[in-house]
Amino acid sequence: MLFFTLNLPQLSASPKADSLVVIESGFENLLFHQKISQWTKSKPLNAFKEVANSPFSDFIQNKLTQEVNYGYKQTDGWCKFHLKNNSEKDNIFLLIQQSRLDNIKVFVQRGSQVDTLQLLGKNVPSRFRKVHSNDFVYNIPLKKNEIITCFLYSHRKFGHHACIISISDDIYFNQHERIFSFELALIIGVCLLSVFICFSLFWFIREKIYLYYGLYSGSYILIFLADAGFIHSFLLIPKFQFQINYATTIAYFFTVGLHLLFVTNLLNLALIKRWLSNFGYFSIFLFWGVALCLTFLPLPQKIVWWIIYLSYFLLFYLDLYILIAIWISFNKRQPITYFYITGFLLTLCVWTILILANVGIIDGVNQNTDIYYLTPLVEILIMVIGFSFRFSTNLKEKFQIQLDLAKNQQAIISTQENERKRIGQDLHDDVGNTLAAIKNVVANRYSDDFETNDMIDKTIELVRQISHNLMPIDFEKHELSEVLQQTIRKLENKKVKIKFIEAGEKLELKPEVELEIYRIFNEILNNIHRHSQATEAVAQLIYQEDSLILSIEDNGKGFNLSEILKTTEGIGLKNLHARADIIGAKLTIQSDEKGTLTILDLPVFSQK
Repeated sequence: MLFFTLNLPQLSASPKADSLVVIESGFENLLFHQKISQWTKSKPLNAFKEVANSPFSDFIQNKLTQEVNYGYKQTDGWCKFHLKNNSEKDNIFLLIQQSRLDNIKVFVQRGSQVDTLQLLGKNVPSRFRKVHSNDFVYNIPLKKNEIITCFLYSHRKFGHHACIISISDDIYFNQHERIFSFELALIIGVCLLSVFICFSLFWFIREKIYLYYGLYSGSYILIFLADAGFIHSFLLIPKFQFQINYATTIAYFFTVGLHLLFVTNLLNLALIKRWLSNFGYFSIFLFWGVALCLTFLPLPQKIVWWIIYLSYFLLFYLDLYILIAIWISFNKRQPITYFYITGFLLTLCVWTILILANVGIIDGVNQNTDIYYLTPLVEILIMVIGFSFRFSTNLKEKFQIQLDLAKNQQAIISTQENERKRIGQDLHDDVGNTLAAIKNVVANRYSDDFETNDMIDKTIELVRQISHNLMPIDFEKHELSEVLQQTIRKLENKKVKIKFIEAGEKLELKPEVELEIYRIFNEILNNIHRHSQATEAVAQLIYQEDSLILSIEDNGKGFNLSEILKTTEGIGLKNLHARADIIGAKLTIQSDEKGTLTILDLPVFSQK
């Protein structure tokens, strides 16, 4: 702190009542924008002597309650105010919010002596400030009944230049810092939780809408950190000082683009109004392009000024686009859209108030900006609830679809069994009896034609075997292992030797379950004979305490399961899985050039 003496008017006489800020007993925090006088000229920091010696006519009384406003074009601003302490507290904190300022400096006049306080700015991290805070804060000693004059210089190169000023005692200041840090940590925590939930949903469901909202929630973190002053409070990188100073604007353009991307996909605008969807995507890439240009390109100052100026009106464009999109897609909404509309309308109202305050249309808002940080938090919480509801609904729908498919598959297989039974019965009764009659006629007329009689006998036997295979086996009379071994004997030939192994204490199963196991086993053996080129195979039927394991392994050439499923041969494999699903079993097929292993795992408790 520097001290020097100037030939300034003495403060022994009290200033005018409308320009004197009186600190009374019980004081904690005080806003006093309407008691601040603005200098009418725009001069740099070294003009302090000129400001201090200027007549009253060079100052105008500030009329705004929310701030001292210099507009968008005045880069340098001066104001002054008088403080009188009538309380017992002699430790005063002067707080200037940093969001609309690049640099500030305060000069404190005590009589003819002037104290020059530290130059603060976004290029001065918190660790280098005498009072550690994300905002610009000065600790000013003020004795009881003492009157001082404070001259405040502020600088803002691009954007809305305004000072939001307050004074508080040390207890209130420290408490405010703790509460605000907690609020910001809560907001960031909720945003991170939203990101985690959305990314997890995207990982499991693969719907891009979750990814887009997760990115959108994450971008809010950068906006909060920048606007609250955390970024420039902890970073000191001279090469990227512009990006640090205007991180809020850069993050704002990215966030608006992500919001548009989310809304365009949420409302399915490409299917409803193609032109509106295309316009949305054009806007998305335009906003992202602007953010990238601000981040990486040395743009002319005039262009930067216009970009940052127009950013204050960007929210109106976003609101208008979303409202039009909601109106057009009104009759095609999904339940999740209602959650979004609820959260969006809340955010729309609050942030519109802030924008109207920023552009000077309304007054008396910005001193409570800490509260407005919570608005996106409410929107995110509503959307997370909406996504959870949507996820639950999707799971129910998919489960119902799978249940319907299982019922259809069961009906198809039941129809197949009935048709098998009918065909088998017809073969046995009609074709079999007809062949027997033909055999009698041939035997009577051509008794010495042994070759023809032998062919008829073989045909009759073949028809009998086919009819028996088609007819459902009566598992109330035959054990499962007996039927499986008989099936092996029927299909076994010189090319493929099949070994059957049975282990464990036999379990009692329902006949319809044993029938499905038999059909699966029979289909697998047929595939081995027809396609595998195997020479050996092992079939195992293993009874365990709570499950039944049926495995068939061969040493054939194997096959590509995913490719087979795309062909007509894959119908048989799909049929195997369908039969396994009907009885609540898990069917696993592993195949390579060394052979194929098929395992049917049937939980026995599900069959009781």
